[in-house]
Amino acid sequence: MKTLLYLYLFLTIFPTFAQNESQQYKHWESGRLEWSDFQANHFESTKEKSYLSFFLSSNVKKQRVEGQKITNVATYCYIDKSSCWVDSASRTPELLLYNQVIFDIVEINRRALQNELNHLTESIYANAKVAAAWQNIGLQIKLFKTESDSGRKKDITAKWSFKLKNALEENPLNKIPDYRLAKFGYGGDLGFGSAILTGSLGEHFSNPFGMKLGLEFSYGRCVLYLQGFAGSNGVVKEINEEKYWAQDMETNYSFLNVSLGYAIVDKIKYRITPSIGIGSMATYYRGEEDALMKHKLVKSAIFLGVNVDYHFFNHLKFIPNTLWPKIRESSKWGVRGSVFIGKADFTNSMKGYSINTGLSMHILGRGIKLR
Repeated sequence: MKTLLYLYLFLTIFPTFAQNESQQYKHWESGRLEWSDFQANHFESTKEKSYLSFFLSSNVKKQRVEGQKITNVATYCYIDKSSCWVDSASRTPELLLYNQVIFDIVEINRRALQNELNHLTESIYANAKVAAAWQNIGLQIKLFKTESDSGRKKDITAKWSFKLKNALEENPLNKIPDYRLAKFGYGGDLGFGSAILTGSLGEHFSNPFGMKLGLEFSYGRCVLYLQGFAGSNGVVKEINEEKYWAQDMETNYSFLNVSLGYAIVDKIKYRITPSIGIGSMATYYRGEEDALMKHKLVKSAIFLGVNVDYHFFNHLKFIPNTLWPKIRESSKWGVRGSVFIGKADFTNSMKGYSINTGLSMHILGRGIKLR
Protein backbone atom coordinates (compact mmCIF):
# COMPACT_ATOMS: atom_id res chain seq x y z
CA MET A 1 0.00 0.00 0.00
CA LYS A 2 2.85 2.38 0.85
CA THR A 3 4.50 1.62 -2.48
CA LEU A 4 1.35 2.59 -4.35
CA LEU A 5 1.10 5.78 -2.29
CA TYR A 6 4.71 6.76 -3.06
CA LEU A 7 4.16 6.00 -6.74
CA TYR A 8 1.04 8.18 -6.78
CA LEU A 9 2.86 11.05 -5.10
CA PHE A 10 5.76 10.77 -7.53
CA LEU A 11 3.50 10.73 -10.59
CA THR A 12 1.49 13.73 -9.39
CA ILE A 13 4.02 15.94 -7.61
CA PHE A 14 7.09 15.48 -9.83
CA PRO A 15 5.44 16.59 -13.13
CA THR A 16 4.02 19.62 -11.32
CA PHE A 17 7.45 20.49 -9.90
CA ALA A 18 9.10 20.09 -13.31
CA GLN A 19 6.42 22.23 -14.96
CA ASN A 20 6.79 24.97 -12.34
CA GLU A 21 10.57 24.93 -12.75
CA SER A 22 10.31 25.27 -16.54
CA GLN A 23 7.86 28.17 -16.12
CA GLN A 24 10.15 29.89 -13.64
CA TYR A 25 13.06 30.37 -16.04
CA LYS A 26 13.17 31.94 -19.46
CA HIS A 27 16.07 31.26 -21.80
CA TRP A 28 17.24 33.90 -24.23
CA GLU A 29 16.32 31.81 -27.28
CA SER A 30 12.72 31.53 -26.02
CA GLY A 31 12.00 35.04 -27.26
CA ARG A 32 12.24 38.69 -26.32
CA LEU A 33 11.35 39.91 -22.85
CA GLU A 34 7.76 40.71 -21.93
CA TRP A 35 6.39 42.45 -18.88
CA SER A 36 4.81 39.16 -17.85
CA ASP A 37 8.37 37.88 -17.25
CA PHE A 38 8.73 40.30 -14.32
CA GLN A 39 6.81 38.45 -11.61
CA ALA A 40 8.44 39.52 -8.33
CA ASN A 41 7.20 42.35 -6.13
CA HIS A 42 8.74 45.78 -6.60
CA PHE A 43 11.31 46.86 -3.99
CA GLU A 44 10.09 50.38 -3.23
CA SER A 45 13.21 51.20 -1.20
CA THR A 46 15.37 51.27 -4.34
CA LYS A 47 15.58 54.02 -6.94
CA GLU A 48 15.68 51.47 -9.77
CA LYS A 49 12.50 51.08 -11.77
CA SER A 50 13.16 47.46 -12.70
CA TYR A 51 15.45 44.55 -11.96
CA LEU A 52 16.47 41.71 -14.32
CA SER A 53 17.67 38.54 -12.56
CA PHE A 54 19.90 36.97 -15.22
CA PHE A 55 22.18 33.93 -15.12
CA LEU A 56 25.02 32.43 -17.14
CA SER A 57 25.75 28.75 -16.53
CA SER A 58 27.37 25.72 -18.17
CA ASN A 59 27.34 21.94 -17.90
CA VAL A 60 28.07 18.80 -19.90
CA LYS A 61 25.10 18.21 -22.17
CA LYS A 62 24.08 15.12 -24.14
CA GLN A 63 21.55 15.66 -26.90
CA ARG A 64 20.44 14.24 -30.22
CA VAL A 65 20.78 16.51 -33.23
CA GLU A 66 19.90 15.29 -36.73
CA GLY A 67 20.09 11.65 -35.63
CA GLN A 68 23.47 12.02 -33.93
CA LYS A 69 24.33 11.91 -30.24
CA ILE A 70 26.22 15.07 -29.26
CA THR A 71 28.25 15.46 -26.06
CA ASN A 72 29.67 18.88 -25.35
CA VAL A 73 29.96 21.59 -22.72
CA ALA A 74 26.84 23.70 -23.21
CA THR A 75 26.29 27.23 -21.90
CA TYR A 76 22.98 28.86 -20.98
CA CYS A 77 21.69 32.41 -20.72
CA TYR A 78 18.38 32.78 -18.86
CA ILE A 79 16.45 34.80 -16.31
CA ASP A 80 14.60 33.82 -13.16
CA LYS A 81 11.17 35.32 -13.70
CA SER A 82 10.23 34.91 -10.06
CA SER A 83 13.09 37.29 -9.11
CA CYS A 84 12.56 39.91 -11.82
CA TRP A 85 10.47 42.94 -10.89
CA VAL A 86 9.31 46.24 -12.32
CA ASP A 87 7.62 49.32 -10.97
CA SER A 88 4.05 49.00 -12.22
CA ALA A 89 3.93 52.72 -13.01
CA SER A 90 7.06 52.51 -15.18
CA ARG A 91 6.08 49.80 -17.64
CA THR A 92 7.07 51.55 -20.85
CA PRO A 93 8.44 50.12 -24.13
CA GLU A 94 11.67 52.04 -23.51
CA LEU A 95 12.26 50.41 -20.11
CA LEU A 96 11.51 46.97 -21.56
CA LEU A 97 14.08 47.60 -24.32
CA TYR A 98 16.57 48.69 -21.66
CA ASN A 99 16.22 45.31 -19.93
CA GLN A 100 16.36 43.50 -23.28
CA VAL A 101 19.74 45.15 -23.97
CA ILE A 102 21.05 43.77 -20.66
CA PHE A 103 19.72 40.33 -21.59
CA ASP A 104 21.43 40.61 -25.02
CA ILE A 105 24.73 41.56 -23.40
CA VAL A 106 24.61 38.36 -21.35
CA GLU A 107 23.74 36.32 -24.46
CA ILE A 108 26.55 37.70 -26.65
CA ASN A 109 29.01 36.90 -23.88
CA ARG A 110 27.49 33.44 -23.54
CA ARG A 111 28.18 32.76 -27.22
CA ALA A 112 31.76 33.96 -26.85
CA LEU A 113 32.16 31.72 -23.79
CA GLN A 114 30.66 28.78 -25.70
CA ASN A 115 33.22 29.21 -28.46
CA GLU A 116 36.08 29.33 -25.93
CA LEU A 117 34.84 26.22 -24.12
CA ASN A 118 34.48 24.40 -27.45
CA HIS A 119 38.18 24.96 -28.16
CA LEU A 120 39.32 24.30 -24.59
CA THR A 121 42.12 21.70 -24.34
CA GLU A 122 42.35 21.55 -20.54
CA SER A 123 39.18 21.26 -18.45
CA ILE A 124 40.90 22.90 -15.46
CA TYR A 125 40.70 26.25 -17.28
CA ALA A 126 36.89 26.09 -17.70
CA ASN A 127 36.09 27.87 -14.43
CA ALA A 128 38.52 30.65 -15.28
CA LYS A 129 36.79 31.14 -18.65
CA VAL A 130 33.37 31.36 -16.97
CA ALA A 131 34.70 33.86 -14.39
CA ALA A 132 36.17 35.99 -17.18
CA ALA A 133 32.81 35.96 -18.99
CA TRP A 134 31.03 37.16 -15.85
CA GLN A 135 33.58 39.93 -15.48
CA ASN A 136 33.04 41.07 -19.07
CA ILE A 137 29.28 41.03 -18.55
CA GLY A 138 29.59 43.20 -15.48
CA LEU A 139 31.85 45.71 -17.23
CA GLN A 140 29.65 45.96 -20.32
CA ILE A 141 26.44 46.36 -18.35
CA LYS A 142 28.08 49.04 -16.21
CA LEU A 143 29.21 50.88 -19.36
CA PHE A 144 25.73 50.61 -20.87
CA LYS A 145 24.05 51.92 -17.74
CA THR A 146 26.50 54.84 -17.57
CA GLU A 147 26.13 55.82 -21.22
CA SER A 148 22.34 55.46 -21.25
CA ASP A 149 21.88 56.96 -17.76
CA SER A 150 20.14 53.72 -16.69
CA GLY A 151 17.90 53.83 -19.76
CA ARG A 152 16.86 57.46 -19.51
CA LYS A 153 18.72 58.35 -22.71
CA LYS A 154 16.46 56.53 -25.12
CA ASP A 155 18.63 57.16 -28.19
CA ILE A 156 21.67 55.55 -26.52
CA THR A 157 19.60 52.55 -25.50
CA ALA A 158 18.42 52.20 -29.12
CA LYS A 159 22.01 52.38 -30.40
CA TRP A 160 23.12 49.65 -28.01
CA SER A 161 20.15 47.50 -29.05
CA PHE A 162 21.00 47.90 -32.75
CA LYS A 163 24.69 47.15 -32.15
CA LEU A 164 23.94 44.01 -30.17
CA LYS A 165 21.41 42.84 -32.76
CA ASN A 166 24.11 42.96 -35.45
CA ALA A 167 26.62 41.23 -33.19
CA LEU A 168 24.18 38.41 -32.46
CA GLU A 169 23.45 37.96 -36.16
CA GLU A 170 27.18 37.71 -36.89
CA ASN A 171 27.54 35.02 -34.22
CA PRO A 172 24.59 32.68 -34.85
CA LEU A 173 23.08 30.41 -32.22
CA ASN A 174 24.47 26.95 -33.10
CA LYS A 175 23.29 23.77 -31.42
CA ILE A 176 26.65 22.11 -32.05
CA PRO A 177 30.10 23.59 -32.77
CA ASP A 178 31.21 24.16 -36.33
CA TYR A 179 33.44 21.20 -37.11
CA ARG A 180 34.82 18.83 -39.71
CA LEU A 181 35.91 15.22 -39.39
CA ALA A 182 39.59 14.38 -39.73
CA LYS A 183 40.49 12.44 -42.88
CA PHE A 184 42.32 9.76 -40.93
CA GLY A 185 40.11 7.08 -39.38
CA TYR A 186 40.48 3.76 -37.61
CA GLY A 187 38.18 0.91 -36.71
CA GLY A 188 37.52 -2.77 -36.48
CA ASP A 189 34.84 -5.43 -36.54
CA LEU A 190 34.15 -8.75 -34.84
CA GLY A 191 31.51 -11.29 -35.74
CA PHE A 192 30.65 -14.52 -37.50
CA GLY A 193 31.55 -15.68 -40.97
CA SER A 194 31.24 -18.59 -43.34
CA ALA A 195 32.55 -19.66 -46.70
CA ILE A 196 30.94 -21.31 -49.69
CA LEU A 197 33.43 -23.59 -51.42
CA THR A 198 32.84 -24.23 -55.14
CA GLY A 199 34.25 -26.62 -57.74
CA SER A 200 36.05 -29.80 -56.71
CA LEU A 201 37.05 -28.10 -53.47
CA GLY A 202 33.40 -27.91 -52.52
CA GLU A 203 32.91 -31.55 -53.49
CA HIS A 204 35.51 -32.72 -50.95
CA PHE A 205 35.03 -30.21 -48.10
CA SER A 206 31.96 -28.90 -46.32
CA ASN A 207 31.39 -25.18 -46.02
CA PRO A 208 33.18 -23.77 -42.93
CA PHE A 209 31.61 -21.59 -40.26
CA GLY A 210 33.51 -19.59 -37.64
CA MET A 211 34.71 -16.24 -36.31
CA LYS A 212 35.58 -13.15 -38.34
CA LEU A 213 37.91 -10.37 -37.21
CA GLY A 214 39.03 -7.22 -38.96
CA LEU A 215 40.98 -4.00 -38.52
CA GLU A 216 40.94 -0.96 -40.77
CA PHE A 217 42.67 2.35 -41.30
CA SER A 218 41.24 4.97 -43.60
CA TYR A 219 42.19 8.27 -45.14
CA GLY A 220 39.27 10.06 -46.67
CA ARG A 221 37.37 7.46 -48.68
CA CYS A 222 40.37 5.14 -49.06
CA VAL A 223 40.41 2.21 -46.62
CA LEU A 224 43.13 -0.31 -45.78
CA TYR A 225 41.65 -3.57 -44.45
CA LEU A 226 43.32 -6.39 -42.53
CA GLN A 227 40.79 -9.21 -42.33
CA GLY A 228 40.89 -12.74 -41.01
CA PHE A 229 38.60 -15.72 -40.65
CA ALA A 230 38.94 -19.03 -38.80
CA GLY A 231 36.31 -21.75 -38.96
CA SER A 232 35.75 -25.47 -38.86
CA ASN A 233 34.52 -27.86 -41.51
CA GLY A 234 35.14 -31.43 -42.58
CA VAL A 235 35.95 -33.83 -45.41
CA VAL A 236 32.75 -35.04 -47.10
CA LYS A 237 34.49 -37.06 -49.82
CA GLU A 238 37.79 -38.85 -49.37
CA ILE A 239 40.88 -37.61 -51.19
CA ASN A 240 43.59 -40.06 -52.20
CA GLU A 241 46.56 -38.16 -53.61
CA GLU A 242 49.98 -37.52 -52.13
CA LYS A 243 48.16 -37.18 -48.83
CA TYR A 244 45.14 -39.20 -47.89
CA TRP A 245 42.14 -37.27 -46.55
CA ALA A 246 39.61 -39.67 -45.10
CA GLN A 247 35.89 -39.03 -45.28
CA ASP A 248 34.48 -37.40 -42.11
CA MET A 249 37.93 -36.09 -41.17
CA GLU A 250 37.52 -32.93 -39.09
CA THR A 251 39.34 -29.94 -40.56
CA ASN A 252 39.82 -26.22 -40.07
CA TYR A 253 39.67 -23.51 -42.70
CA SER A 254 41.09 -19.99 -42.43
CA PHE A 255 42.11 -17.00 -44.50
CA LEU A 256 43.98 -13.76 -43.94
CA ASN A 257 44.10 -10.89 -46.41
CA VAL A 258 45.20 -7.31 -46.78
CA SER A 259 43.09 -5.25 -49.15
CA LEU A 260 42.61 -1.68 -50.29
CA GLY A 261 39.12 -0.29 -50.69
CA TYR A 262 37.39 2.90 -51.76
CA ALA A 263 34.04 3.98 -50.28
CA ILE A 264 31.77 4.66 -53.24
CA VAL A 265 29.03 5.62 -50.76
CA ASP A 266 29.94 7.32 -47.47
CA LYS A 267 27.00 8.70 -45.49
CA ILE A 268 26.30 9.24 -41.81
CA LYS A 269 24.19 6.08 -41.61
CA TYR A 270 25.84 3.76 -44.11
CA ARG A 271 28.97 3.12 -46.18
CA ILE A 272 29.66 0.82 -49.15
CA THR A 273 33.31 -0.04 -49.85
CA PRO A 274 34.48 -2.38 -52.64
CA SER A 275 38.06 -3.61 -52.25
CA ILE A 276 40.82 -5.72 -53.80
CA GLY A 277 43.70 -7.35 -52.00
CA ILE A 278 46.02 -10.28 -51.55
CA GLY A 279 46.16 -12.95 -48.89
CA SER A 280 46.32 -16.65 -48.17
CA MET A 281 43.87 -19.48 -47.50
CA ALA A 282 44.58 -22.63 -45.57
CA THR A 283 42.84 -25.88 -44.76
CA TYR A 284 44.28 -28.40 -42.33
CA TYR A 285 43.48 -31.38 -40.14
CA ARG A 286 42.03 -30.60 -36.74
CA GLY A 287 43.89 -33.06 -34.53
CA GLU A 288 47.37 -34.19 -33.48
CA GLU A 289 50.29 -31.99 -34.48
CA ASP A 290 52.00 -34.76 -36.56
CA ALA A 291 48.82 -35.39 -38.52
CA LEU A 292 48.28 -31.65 -38.91
CA MET A 293 51.64 -31.25 -40.66
CA LYS A 294 50.75 -34.09 -43.03
CA HIS A 295 47.36 -32.64 -43.84
CA LYS A 296 47.87 -28.92 -44.37
CA LEU A 297 47.29 -26.96 -47.57
CA VAL A 298 48.10 -23.27 -48.00
CA LYS A 299 47.40 -21.16 -51.06
CA SER A 300 47.91 -17.47 -51.79
CA ALA A 301 45.17 -15.68 -53.67
CA ILE A 302 43.78 -12.38 -54.86
CA PHE A 303 40.60 -11.33 -53.08
CA LEU A 304 37.77 -9.21 -54.44
CA GLY A 305 35.15 -8.05 -52.01
CA VAL A 306 32.79 -5.45 -50.63
CA ASN A 307 31.91 -4.24 -47.12
CA VAL A 308 28.49 -2.74 -46.45
CA ASP A 309 28.25 -0.86 -43.14
CA TYR A 310 25.07 0.34 -41.49
CA HIS A 311 25.68 2.69 -38.55
CA PHE A 312 22.86 2.74 -36.01
CA PHE A 313 24.73 4.91 -33.48
CA ASN A 314 26.80 8.01 -34.22
CA HIS A 315 28.45 9.93 -31.38
CA LEU A 316 30.19 13.29 -31.67
CA LYS A 317 32.17 13.99 -28.51
CA PHE A 318 33.39 17.59 -28.33
CA ILE A 319 34.81 17.20 -24.84
CA PRO A 320 38.61 16.78 -24.92
CA ASN A 321 39.98 13.25 -24.59
CA THR A 322 41.39 12.51 -21.12
CA LEU A 323 44.66 11.05 -22.42
CA TRP A 324 45.02 13.34 -25.45
CA PRO A 325 43.35 16.67 -24.52
CA LYS A 326 43.68 18.18 -27.99
CA ILE A 327 41.80 15.29 -29.61
CA ARG A 328 38.03 15.18 -29.92
CA GLU A 329 36.45 12.05 -31.34
CA SER A 330 33.64 10.86 -33.54
CA SER A 331 32.60 7.23 -33.22
CA LYS A 332 30.17 5.18 -35.27
CA TRP A 333 28.79 1.83 -34.17
CA GLY A 334 26.97 -0.45 -36.52
CA VAL A 335 26.61 -3.73 -38.38
CA ARG A 336 28.88 -4.84 -41.22
CA GLY A 337 27.97 -7.29 -43.96
CA SER A 338 30.88 -8.48 -46.08
CA VAL A 339 31.51 -10.68 -49.11
CA PHE A 340 35.00 -11.69 -50.34
CA ILE A 341 35.87 -14.02 -53.18
CA GLY A 342 39.23 -15.72 -53.72
CA LYS A 343 40.41 -18.53 -55.99
CA ALA A 344 41.55 -21.52 -53.96
CA ASP A 345 43.47 -23.95 -56.19
CA PHE A 346 45.11 -26.13 -53.55
CA THR A 347 45.80 -29.14 -55.81
CA ASN A 348 44.66 -30.43 -59.17
CA SER A 349 41.77 -32.29 -57.56
CA MET A 350 40.99 -29.61 -54.96
CA LYS A 351 40.34 -26.32 -56.65
CA GLY A 352 37.57 -23.78 -56.82
CA TYR A 353 36.47 -20.46 -55.42
CA SER A 354 36.01 -19.54 -51.78
CA ILE A 355 33.08 -17.14 -51.37
CA ASN A 356 33.50 -15.74 -47.87
CA THR A 357 30.61 -13.96 -46.17
CA GLY A 358 30.40 -12.33 -42.77
CA LEU A 359 28.14 -10.42 -40.40
CA SER A 360 29.82 -8.48 -37.61
CA MET A 361 29.62 -5.56 -35.21
CA HIS A 362 31.62 -2.63 -36.48
CA ILE A 363 33.11 0.52 -34.94
CA LEU A 364 34.70 3.43 -36.77
CA GLY A 365 36.49 6.35 -35.15
CA ARG A 366 37.71 9.69 -36.47
CA GLY A 367 39.12 12.81 -34.93
CA ILE A 368 37.10 16.04 -34.85
CA LYS A 369 38.62 19.34 -35.90
CA LEU A 370 36.87 22.51 -34.80
CA ARG A 371 36.75 25.45 -37.15
